[in-house]
Amino acid sequence: MSEQRDMKNLWADYVFLTSEMFKFTDAEDIGMFEDLLDQRATLLEIIQKTPDEGQYTASADGQAVIKKIAAMDDQLREKVLLSRNNLKKSFTVSSAYDGFAGESVAVGNRFDSKSYN
Repeated sequence: MSEQRDMKNLWADYVFLTSEMFKFTDAEDIGMFEDLLDQRATLLEIIQKTPDEGQYTASADGQAVIKKIAAMDDQLREKVLLSRNNLKKSFTVSSAYDGFAGESVAVGNRFDSKSYN
């Protein structure tokens, strides 16, 4: 019974790390997201090395947790792709304005004054 409890706790920790990853998908939090991703990968290695003598993963509870994780992974993937696309769009828009300051004399000047000649 203790093996089943250990496996159950390991999977609960995996779910927790996955849910925490949702909080850090924005570009400014990408470092924390990567840390959580690394922690989750390490935990998965531990899970794979831990004997499942109680057959937790084969139980109804275990299968429900695995399905929950799969759904969370799908949502997380979509959220990361959305964040990446928004970042790319922001970069593209920002890049579109590079070089304009030196090309036009009137950029940044007031048109109602005589200083734009």
